[in-house]
Amino acid sequence: MSAPSDPDFQSNQKLFYILAKFSPVGIFQTNLDGNCIYVNHRWCEITGLAPEQAYEQGWIVALHPEDRARVHDDWYRAAKANTRFQSKYRFQKPDGTITWVLGQAVRHEGADLDSPGYIGTITDITEVTKSEHDLGAAKEQYQLLFERNPLPGWVFDIETLAFVEVNQAAVNHYGYSRQEFLQMTLKDIRLPAELPRLENSLKVMPPGLKRAGVWTHRKKDGKLIEAEVFNYGVMFGGKPARLVLVNDVTERKHYEEGLKEIGRLAALKQTAAVFAHEVANPLNGISAILHLLREQSMQDAQGRGLLQDAINEINRLGSLLNDFRTYARPEDIQREIVDLRVLPRDAVDGNAGLPSTQNYQQTRICP
Repeated sequence: MSAPSDPDFQSNQKLFYILAKFSPVGIFQTNLDGNCIYVNHRWCEITGLAPEQAYEQGWIVALHPEDRARVHDDWYRAAKANTRFQSKYRFQKPDGTITWVLGQAVRHEGADLDSPGYIGTITDITEVTKSEHDLGAAKEQYQLLFERNPLPGWVFDIETLAFVEVNQAAVNHYGYSRQEFLQMTLKDIRLPAELPRLENSLKVMPPGLKRAGVWTHRKKDGKLIEAEVFNYGVMFGGKPARLVLVNDVTERKHYEEGLKEIGRLAALKQTAAVFAHEVANPLNGISAILHLLREQSMQDAQGRGLLQDAINEINRLGSLLNDFRTYARPEDIQREIVDLRVLPRDAVDGNAGLPSTQNYQQTRICP
């Protein structure tokens, strides 16, 4: 072992302290018992302690309360067993600032230092740890938003269209197990007639959110549903993929079709009302003229009979108009299927009119 007066020893020791002074990592030195005998400037910056506060076991005070017992025991156990020390832990400064570090130390025999002991470093890994924490939070959020989402969802590979991940809602809604899904592609739940549309849709894949429209999907039991599809560009397993959420709008589509039918009926009722109004006035005038002619001193029995027939037809048309007015009136109307194709035959046949105006029913008009 070199003596303290040896020029080489002094040179090496000087070099060590120069390197320690300007090192970007914290450096510490302990005796064989593991008690601190030296810390560099960077170590003091990380821990918030002055050198004299760190000596012996003073450095333990700077450890985060939750890590203190563990690090203390691990460190002195390694020193006693003469083994390498490595641990991830926190220092907490007096102002409350927390710094995550990776601490490492190895034994030295003192050939180039004053005495044998341990020399170690602490590296600030706060940012790395924060990134790991953020990544963990992101994974947890992913689990919440995707795996536990009540809407069916999956991730598919853009190149192969294969399902690479599915959530439980998709399994429940479509009837396929997760393993079955992962052996399928998007084409397996589409109708053959929609495959060209699917291929065209995949040609334009923006990196952000895309509403892909409403598609017909086939469940495992063969049932067809109307699915409103939204997807978002992601990287999955290092490959471009799309995250998809599906909203089953089958019932909504049926409801919308029902509203359209109601609108069509309303328009028909309005047409009937206009027709009745436009025809009623001239019909009343014709009826008045015919009655007046009948009252004239016409001796021709055949002429009077023809006039009476005309009056009867006018009265029948008036009855038809009353039926149209009733049909156009919204109150007290129940609905049933009425085939309009039979109405022209009734109108010319002279023996039948519209259904009775009492409790007139209407649900849907057959084309």
